[in-house]
Amino acid sequence: MPLRLSTRGKEPPLACFWTPDAGGDRGVDLRASAFARGLEDLRLVSEEEALDACSEMAGRLREVVGEEGLSRASFVAVPRGGIIVLGWLSYILPVRAEQLMPGASREAPLVVIVDDCAYTGYRIGRFLDTLGVQKTVVATLFSAPGFRRAIVEREPRVTACVAARDLADAGEGPGADGKRHVWLERLSPPRYWAGVHDHVVFPWSEPERILWDAEKGCTVRGWPLVPPEMLLGGRRADAPGVVVYHQPEGRGPLRPSESCLFYIEEGLVLIADRRSREVYELTGDEVFWWRSLLEHGSVHGMTADLAERLGAPKEALRPEVAAFLDDLVARGLVGRVPASEA
Repeated sequence: MPLRLSTRGKEPPLACFWTPDAGGDRGVDLRASAFARGLEDLRLVSEEEALDACSEMAGRLREVVGEEGLSRASFVAVPRGGIIVLGWLSYILPVRAEQLMPGASREAPLVVIVDDCAYTGYRIGRFLDTLGVQKTVVATLFSAPGFRRAIVEREPRVTACVAARDLADAGEGPGADGKRHVWLERLSPPRYWAGVHDHVVFPWSEPERILWDAEKGCTVRGWPLVPPEMLLGGRRADAPGVVVYHQPEGRGPLRPSESCLFYIEEGLVLIADRRSREVYELTGDEVFWWRSLLEHGSVHGMTADLAERLGAPKEALRPEVAAFLDDLVARGLVGRVPASEA
């Protein structure tokens, strides 16, 4: 089943319906919990803020390397976000075209490695191995002070690491070093740091979020926190999108309850109960029953509507409709609204 999203009006509750891969996915609860926590740490960076940070990065490089050192250095970018940042940086510093040419790093006395954000340093570490140079300065838009200290201490090829903006570490405190060591053991090398930081999302990309699945004893990828259309790649005309279904409130005295989120398409209704965490699937004639509930919300109205739709006598349908509504009320999926709102 493809991913389906449903929301109620302008309220925060959002339901995601989909079928896990063959064999099931025991990590759904893990990812869902991490998704909710991640929204609290989400940090959206606008293009204007990123450009301002790039100007600050240029200032940090001037302080650490100096104008003369920068004029003799070669500049390389960690794909892919680093390429965008380096493009801006090349105009702000400025950087000559020959300093950006492929192969320039082999001749330069210093190589400046540019990236948009660094958490553990995995991408930078792998990039260092491909360069084959001995003296580098790492420049990021966002990174933690602890990361910058760690990569300079542990990586002899990095003489300095600068950033425009600091990422605060919410995991600092008693036992932080032990937890950091555990995470570094779990992650594939090269890694220099592990912390609890804001999840920075740029206009061009959202970094992956790595979670620990204790049941499987391995790391897994967390769900993205922002929709693809917010990012550069999702703005393409041919980019696949996810349609969000905005569920109607219903009419009549009986309506879907506050804990009920549902999705409707041709021949299918998916219902999720936020309290019990049960999910129900309606197909066939059941779809007409749910649609009729939304349109009429009463035994009388639904009986008349379904009798016309299904070509069945009202007398035979009335007890079935009443039982259907009683069952939904008992399950907490349907509730009665005040007469003033009906």
